[in-house]
Amino acid sequence: MADAELIRVSENKFRYPRPQFLHKRAYALESATNPISGTAHTLLHDAISNILGRASVPGSAAQIFPVGLLTPSIRYAAAQLSVTAPSLYQDYDRLKSEGELRVVIVPPLLALAVVAPLNGKAWIILAVLVACAVLLVQSISQQRAANDILANAAYLDQVSLPTVQAVVETLKSLSESPTSNGEWMGALVVALEKRGFFDEARAAVRMMVEREVDDIEAAIFYLKEHDWHHFNSLLALIKGSDSPALQAVLERIEITLSLT
Repeated sequence: MADAELIRVSENKFRYPRPQFLHKRAYALESATNPISGTAHTLLHDAISNILGRASVPGSAAQIFPVGLLTPSIRYAAAQLSVTAPSLYQDYDRLKSEGELRVVIVPPLLALAVVAPLNGKAWIILAVLVACAVLLVQSISQQRAANDILANAAYLDQVSLPTVQAVVETLKSLSESPTSNGEWMGALVVALEKRGFFDEARAAVRMMVEREVDDIEAAIFYLKEHDWHHFNSLLALIKGSDSPALQAVLERIEITLSLT
């Protein structure tokens, strides 16, 4: 009993505050160094909505498509941009090259400051550290500007988004076309899962909980028929919610399931 109490006290005192503190710092660092700006994120979201809209997916359903699926691969659209819009590609390539150059300069600059036989070496190293920090900040800014060009090109249909197109092709191959916003949301999750985007499918399920109640109810019954795994995941999210509206949905679902 004493050992168990000691473990409990240790966890309460040391385990929980530290991860929360580190999580906030890690999130701030990730936001500061993310090469995808808010502008690029918005443009990619609009590009996804346009592509899905042409496949008859309602805009409210398209909102659950995880934009994060595109951000790691958007740089691969540069080759296509060089063909469809050469002038924009030159701007992109210049910004990308300047950003990469600043990153490459930092290590030799630091090494030179450390080994250089100069008086006031501590002040020199401090000045070089500040200069390197400025170079890294500039590099991130230029990478974001370069990715903004690619995101804008995707929005203007100057480059394609193969990932979204793959999901669209899967939606078109469904045996029955969805008839409501909720069913389209469920279909998007099924299409993401079939294409192997498992993490993104789970992210889309989590975003469903923030949609309209009627859409959530339609989505959960669609998943019940086509994807039992994500049906259970969405049901668990609803059960863990404090929303009275979602609890009412849960009651109706449980009644319906008990009758079938």
